[in-house]
Amino acid sequence: MNCKCVLTLLAVAAAAVLSAGPVNTELKKGAMYRPDTKLFWRNMSYSNGLGRYTMALSISKPVGNKPQQASFGFTGGGFGFCDKARAFDLTVNGISIRKLNFQEKDFSLWSEGDQKGVEVKMNFDGAKIVTRFYMRPDSPILWGKVYVANDTLEPVQRVKFSATCLPSILAKINGKVKFHNVYQRKVKTPFKEYSASNTVQAVSAAENSFIFYDALYDGSPFQKTKDKAANEKNDKGWGPCMFLSDHKEAKKSRIHLRNDWTSTIDLEFGKEFKEYNFGYYNSPVRTKNDVFFKNVENNKNAFTFKK
Repeated sequence: MNCKCVLTLLAVAAAAVLSAGPVNTELKKGAMYRPDTKLFWRNMSYSNGLGRYTMALSISKPVGNKPQQASFGFTGGGFGFCDKARAFDLTVNGISIRKLNFQEKDFSLWSEGDQKGVEVKMNFDGAKIVTRFYMRPDSPILWGKVYVANDTLEPVQRVKFSATCLPSILAKINGKVKFHNVYQRKVKTPFKEYSASNTVQAVSAAENSFIFYDALYDGSPFQKTKDKAANEKNDKGWGPCMFLSDHKEAKKSRIHLRNDWTSTIDLEFGKEFKEYNFGYYNSPVRTKNDVFFKNVENNKNAFTFKK
């Protein structure tokens, strides 16, 4: 891949110079918001000069009748796949990841050649799954893989995977956050463009990349001033985000795309499930829609799964 193409386009988007470099991965306990409310947490960070992502898996303490709950926090930028929405959700044999317990031994650093990341072991009542998040030095993507562990005790009969994003912006109008009906959400795939709908929309196995964007909040350049009202009016958001998905084996593959603050892609797999590969991309800088599209088109190797 010619990394200069990626760097040039990103520089056009924000007058910033980004340089490709080796992958750095860190796994640690780290800081956590309101640690007194948590039973356990681990922070994972990934970077390579073209992109930077952080994840935090935490287990909340039970409160009253509300049981403890595990969750993945995710930050890849101001918006897109971020900590304002649940970017990663997994259910195996009817058991949600939110109900799992985790220990320090379930987390380990992983590497293969110049790729580096973190693996997390998950036990869904005997059905054992491993989830890997990693980066390559030639790509700004945070890649992921969910696969059946070699030592699983129970067969994996069904898997549900969901990724949630908040494209571009959580809008404010007259000082109030707007969650619905002020957006023009769209999804662009290699073969089709989807517009917002009140019904779930099926996607094909061949559609292996999904650019979530907003036609109104299009990531146009924006200079913040001291005038809050003007900032609110002129801010056109962070721009698109992208999800890559190799879901050829999925029984169902759908997007939930309404003119709401969040959008999702939801997949269901049957008993033939062995592994699922995916990837998240948030631009590290504010990027206008058309620049984002050209970036992806001109650097296909960086946005393509490696076998």
